[in-house]
Amino acid sequence: MATIKARRQANGTIRCTAIVRKRVHKTIAHREAKTFTHRSAAVSWAKHREVELEDPAALARKQHAPVTVGELTRWYIDTFEPISTWQRSEQSHLGCLERHALGKLNALSLAAAALINHVRARRADDAGPATVMNGLIGIGVVVRVAKNVRGLPVRPEIVHEARSACGEARLLDTRSCVGVSPDGCNHTAGTLRCKVNPLRGNEQCTRRGTGRLRSTSPST
Repeated sequence: MATIKARRQANGTIRCTAIVRKRVHKTIAHREAKTFTHRSAAVSWAKHREVELEDPAALARKQHAPVTVGELTRWYIDTFEPISTWQRSEQSHLGCLERHALGKLNALSLAAAALINHVRARRADDAGPATVMNGLIGIGVVVRVAKNVRGLPVRPEIVHEARSACGEARLLDTRSCVGVSPDGCNHTAGTLRCKVNPLRGNEQCTRRGTGRLRSTSPST
């Protein structure tokens, strides 16, 4: 149960502090607090946080040392660029991500809303929808690889949520992009070739309208 502490300020107003503790085997594994003007707001926040912290991944994100989106992007570039064949545009998208304001945010607590704001800012700076879409897909690749390789408690699914919302808001034309496959491939509608995740080498694949994914690399 959360604890709510009320304290009277020097000016006579009362501020309520909600304290949430997460115990693991009778040991306090996590503690956080937030102060509100109204008791009802403090109680509501505490209940919401208690529910969220029941998710082991949410608790892990709170306990893990912060790592920014820019730091993850730099790690991804340094780790995979020397051993993978990248197009110049891929390097450009990742470099932009590293320098953008989004790169300063904590990747562990990154939410779809932050990605949507990133898209809005890029479009306001006259970046084309295809350019912004490729950048968003690049974010997804970095986050997904960070989760699978480094075991970081990040949430790759927020990229799909952001793309869907941006499509509904007409910020991006998502009709011509059906997203990233579980293999890490960046596909568009119809038939095309695309480079897959660097973790699988320089293999290429072809996706047709039926949704089947076929490798075009020589069979062994």
